[in-house]
Amino acid sequence: GELARALQDASPGDQIVLANGTYAGDFALERSGTPTHPIVIRAANPHAATITGTVYLVGDNAVLHQLSVNGADIRGTDCRVSRNKLTMPHNNGIVVRPGAPHFIIEYNEVANFKGRGIYVRPAANPSHNGWIHHNYVHRQIDSKRLSVGLTGGSQEGAFTPHHCLVEYNLVEGGKAFAFESKASDCLFQFNTARDCFSGFEQRIGDRGIFIGNACVDGTNGFRIHGKDCQVIGNLNDVSSANWHSFIAATGTTTSAGYLDAVKQSTPQWACAENCLFVGNVGPIWIGGGASKWSVPALNNRVEAHRGEIVLVADRNEGTSQDPSASREVPPYVILQPADVGPYADL
Repeated sequence: GELARALQDASPGDQIVLANGTYAGDFALERSGTPTHPIVIRAANPHAATITGTVYLVGDNAVLHQLSVNGADIRGTDCRVSRNKLTMPHNNGIVVRPGAPHFIIEYNEVANFKGRGIYVRPAANPSHNGWIHHNYVHRQIDSKRLSVGLTGGSQEGAFTPHHCLVEYNLVEGGKAFAFESKASDCLFQFNTARDCFSGFEQRIGDRGIFIGNACVDGTNGFRIHGKDCQVIGNLNDVSSANWHSFIAATGTTTSAGYLDAVKQSTPQWACAENCLFVGNVGPIWIGGGASKWSVPALNNRVEAHRGEIVLVADRNEGTSQDPSASREVPPYVILQPADVGPYADL
């Protein structure tokens, strides 16, 4: 009751500090802070205060810090979820709702989740300009949903620029794709997918960028749809690679014709078109999507590749290759649990 009243009465600059113990149920902060005076909800002692339900950050400029909590749900602008432990069985871990821009999700641990670990929800009004970094997402159970994902919601929304940055996150034990994007203009860099069914996918949307990521310990690579994507300096552990490896996928339509096909309720995912693969390690298939997808991968370029290159017959057009790189290729990063989560870099 005291916590509920404190949330109801909160003013900019307030810190709501939770003593050690268990707080049962869901709680919502509907009041807003300011950019210089956010409202902070935090534990008096790191992770010694446990909320058994979900905390809803409805207002703007709110911070959730160092709690043990079942779930976090961001609905306001300029909200931050930082150094929390979400390690109890639950559905989704951290969710960003439509129209909640400028969010930061950092140094959290999300484990034992049945749904999605970190999920930027669909909307015509996207939750753009977000930053997801240094999170440890592991032990996904009973689900084939993504572990860390961005989505534009409607098929049309997938082509809206989101400008989200996803970097230095570790996903272990994902049941589907560890990292998935259904949004345009997002950057995934220096993340690691370990012991996951698959690593990274640009499923819908254009101009996705993947730099210095690593798929290791049985994780099956990258799958790239959409137009003008860049895949630079990534590692796919060839000892565990299957057809997912690095794929420039085919599709039923090009990105340019995708929205018209959506209106006719006929499309699958768009083919990879005008995508650039530079300095990656591991096998790569150009035109390696499912056979039912009829449009070939179009005008893709492979440079300075270290590994087998397979040009799938009759499923790619205009593919070019160059043994040298046209741009700098940064070294990939393989993260360990100590590099991420609530106790890293303290």
